[in-house]
Amino acid sequence: MCWSACEGPALMRSGPCHDFEMSLCSLQGPGVCAVELKFDDLDVDGHMPRCEAGDAVQLGSTGERFCGVEPPPPIVIPITTEGLRMEFYSNGHRSGTGFALQLTQIENSCPKKGSACGDTISQERSRLEGPPVAGGACLYLLRKFDEAVCQVQVRFQRFSVGRNGACNQGRLLIAGRSLCGSRNPNSIGMAHSA
Repeated sequence: MCWSACEGPALMRSGPCHDFEMSLCSLQGPGVCAVELKFDDLDVDGHMPRCEAGDAVQLGSTGERFCGVEPPPPIVIPITTEGLRMEFYSNGHRSGTGFALQLTQIENSCPKKGSACGDTISQERSRLEGPPVAGGACLYLLRKFDEAVCQVQVRFQRFSVGRNGACNQGRLLIAGRSLCGSRNPNSIGMAHSA
């Protein structure tokens, strides 16, 4: 087995995977609907940019694959009721050293009962709204509407998150970057996708 631990906030590779071995880990916990994934090390011999051949780490919920030698920025991943499923595929050539990653459970990341926010979006244009009051969370998963897409443009019509601009009082997390405070209407932010 290639995983040293499949429970708790940290998940790390314990050693090399053998020829054509598939390793699997599932993570789930009560009250947690999202985790932050951060690669500490990545040396997985997959074929960029989509990691379609060779070795790859794949997220079961999104189908997103990771390979190469440059760790991506931290990302937030929604967890389904079945938990978070991660798979490591190896073609057996043993040219990379593997990977090490951390999963941090995000407390209070589940939408409150009766909340109408949160969705999976795959259209070219969409309008999103967060909860109007503190104490809830909205998880939006943006999927590429076309494989050629590599950036998302965010235009704020209204943005005021966190008391007095403090990110520990509320935040919007886009591609691992925390946004809080107030923004002018029509201000624009960019996020890169894999």
